[in-house]
Order: sequence, then structure tokens, then C-alpha cells
Amino acid sequence: MARYPNFELVTAPIEEPVTLAEAKEHCTVEHAEHDDMITRMIAAARRHIESQYGLALVTQTHKATVDAFPESGLKLRPYPVAELESVEVWTGSAFTAQSLSTYLLVKGRPAAAYLTDGVPAPLPARTRAGVVVTFTAGFGDDSTEMPEDIKQACLLLVAHWYANREASISSKTGFGVSAELTRGVSDLLAPYRSPRLI
Repeated sequence: MARYPNFELVTAPIEEPVTLAEAKEHCTVEHAEHDDMITRMIAAARRHIESQYGLALVTQTHKATVDAFPESGLKLRPYPVAELESVEVWTGSAFTAQSLSTYLLVKGRPAAAYLTDGVPAPLPARTRAGVVVTFTAGFGDDSTEMPEDIKQACLLLVAHWYANREASISSKTGFGVSAELTRGVSDLLAPYRSPRLI
């Protein structure tokens, strides 16, 4: 039996944590010539932060797949988990998905899905990927719901990439981000960092 669940993005966010107007103001750009480029940088900043810090910034849908439902609850990522959409167990010789209704979400870092007390966890009919939990994660639907320090971290990245459009070997830590900028972004996002799933 696999020890850790497999996590997969199902539906990507349709908005970004900062708007084009906010990014242009931060970069002191008044013309529209670079709008497409800045828009791409905003999306890249979100993806960078999400991958590096285990976060979901804007509302998105994920699923966790595990061999069987853990008795101690299924810990979920990325953070923050907003809502459980479904818990399904593959049962029967035809391996059909049976939806469960006796589950609950305990929010936190990390969040965890639990079966209701007194309800035994059904055993999946297949030995691999027998349980699928679908959930939504994110701080909100758009930039108006983002915490200000998260927005600032995104803006720092966008401004850095806008001003430095070619990779440089000196003091770079990967993904075109300097060591100094990495520390600044990390300090802003420290309150939101999730612990490792054990």
C-alpha cells in the first residue's frame, strides 16, 4: 500500500492573485505595450509561489488519490483547503466509484479529511488508487480576497522579472530569482508555510 497520497490539479484558477493594473502600478508601467508579458509574469509568480510553498493562492480544484482511506484521516495539500467536494471509493468487480457522504473536513495546516465517527472505512476493491478525494483550495476567487502579504510577494516577483528579463549566473537560486528576493518572498509567506505531510 502506498504510504502517501498522490495529489493532482483538476481545475486551475481562472483569476490571478494580483491584477494587471496592480502589477503595472507596482512596476511603474503606464503603457499597454507589455500587458501580455506582465500578465504571463503574474501567472508565473503564482505558480512559483504555489509550487515552492505548498499553497493554493486562488480558488482551484484538486484531488488526492490513495490506496485506502487512512484511519488517522487523509491529510490534504495544497493549503488552504476550503471545501471537500467528494470522497469516492472504487468498489465491486467493475471498479465503480461509490460516493461517500459520511465525511468531514478539519481545516488547518495541513487540512485533513476524516470519515464520520463510528463509520468504518470501506475497503476498496482494487489495491491501488482505491480512494479519491476531490477538494477546493485557495484563499479566494480573485485578487480582492488575497492577503496583502501574498499579493506583495507576487508583486515582488513580477517586478523583479520585469526589470531582469535575462537569466544571470550571479547570485541566482533558480527560476530567475535572486537570493535576496527569495528571502524577501519567503519572509512574506512564512505565516502561510505548510508543514510536510507525514
